[in-house]
Amino acid sequence: MRRHAPAVAAVTLAVLLAGCNGSDPDPSTSTTTPPTSIPTTKTTTSPTTPGTRSKIPPSAQKHSVAGSEAFTEYFIHSLNVAWTTPDEHILPELCNSSSKACAALQRTAVDLATKSQRYTKEPASIKTVIFAGTSKGLYRVEFLGTQNRASVVDKDGKVVLTDPEEPSHWLFFLEWESTHWLVHEIKIVESQ
Repeated sequence: MRRHAPAVAAVTLAVLLAGCNGSDPDPSTSTTTPPTSIPTTKTTTSPTTPGTRSKIPPSAQKHSVAGSEAFTEYFIHSLNVAWTTPDEHILPELCNSSSKACAALQRTAVDLATKSQRYTKEPASIKTVIFAGTSKGLYRVEFLGTQNRASVVDKDGKVVLTDPEEPSHWLFFLEWESTHWLVHEIKIVESQ
């Protein structure tokens, strides 16, 4: 019986993000609504490998509230590209190497590439990205969007799995690393 790694990775990510604790930032200051998933709609440039960081739009390269929001949008767009191409080189340049959430997202990109599989359309779309404050030197940015109904196909075009459409609500913790943003961690905000 064949394993469906992207689905397993998505479930693992949901559990990982919802259950992160310890020294991770505390998202409890956010009290907004919807459930788990990923998203995208407004981004200007397409990341390509190598040198994803060099493809970041100027608006996402600013150490400001607007810059953190633009970077979050760019990250979601990059995630979509990493999973639809697939390309395992995109996400590492955008993440802190200690981020458990980024590692889970990256595992999916690697798994898709290794198995010659890909998403047929963007798995995520953005409704809203909004700055939510700072905590312990990190910028918190809320992402509300949709995990799109999207299929994963193999190299022959056979559907391996299909993700359902679901609302997404993530809280990004971003750090400014002297000249650029990095994702420090991502948490899923549970609906209440």
